[in-house]
Amino acid sequence: MNHNVISCIPSHLHPHGESYMNPDAINCIPSKTLRVYLKCHHHTLSILQQATIIYSYADDTTKPDMFRRLIAQSDSENERLLLSAELSDPEAACEIYRHHFPHKGFPLYPFLEVCNLPVLFRPSDIIRQQNTLYYVGSVPHLHEGLCDFSDECYLCYSLSEALTRNCTHYSDLVHVHYHIGVCEADRADYNRLNSAHKKAANIIRKILAHKKQASRFRKTCPKIPKASLSTLSRDTS
Repeated sequence: MNHNVISCIPSHLHPHGESYMNPDAINCIPSKTLRVYLKCHHHTLSILQQATIIYSYADDTTKPDMFRRLIAQSDSENERLLLSAELSDPEAACEIYRHHFPHKGFPLYPFLEVCNLPVLFRPSDIIRQQNTLYYVGSVPHLHEGLCDFSDECYLCYSLSEALTRNCTHYSDLVHVHYHIGVCEADRADYNRLNSAHKKAANIIRKILAHKKQASRFRKTCPKIPKASLSTLSRDTS
């Protein structure tokens, strides 16, 4: 893992409506790597952003109490109304969200807020989700067109599936790619991978490097004018 975070909200900023993350929101995040980071660094999120994390990852038995604590923490009547409705009538919560938050084009439903959580991994890192290892192909580009919380994810490739499918070309990687949420990705130590997983990582790295090189070549290769192509066609006929 790279310890230089690619992107996150600076800890000293406190925009209106934001506060340090509630321990409930941190503790329900599946990724131990991200949990530890957030506990060591002050990070600010709005009430609805914290509700998004709790809604996505908290256990159903503890979620109501966590929402009640957010209600007590919020100083916005609309937020309290929305969170209270979610506890009793989720359909009503959707209507409240659309009525009281009309300035939002996205997300379309409540508790899918873009959270701009720290991006702790970089392309070519190896990460783990539960017991599966992945090669990171690309990372979320924060503040650049994210529609909702589901966009905060790493585009990854499964090491074990890349071996099973004997991937050799970029088209093969389509069948082994996954989107791993930033809250679900844990650090994996490359030096502790077995030989098969290291082999898969090297194969994926070479395939992606070749794809990048080919894309760069197409961009720099001069385009032949259509008139020249037609002349060439007549000359060779």
